[in-house]
Amino acid sequence: MVVECMVSVVLVLAAMLLMIRMVRWAANVVIILVCGGGCGFVVFNILERQWRGWEQIIVYSLATGVAAAMLTLPALPFSKFKKD
Repeated sequence: MVVECMVSVVLVLAAMLLMIRMVRWAANVVIILVCGGGCGFVVFNILERQWRGWEQIIVYSLATGVAAAMLTLPALPFSKFKKD
């Protein structure tokens, strides 16, 4: 009975450590995917001539960057991109 309890405690700790690492990995993937989506959105709109002229390109690109940053804020505390 004591051995079962000790093994159970070790398994719980191992599972917690594994899940914490998976959460960090998942947060990093979410941030990278949102970044890639924002870059793809900008390039698509420029290539499709939706945005014409440097004024529109600069303003809409900055707005897209801000929106992408806001979308990734919930994942930031769990990622490796957060500075302590």
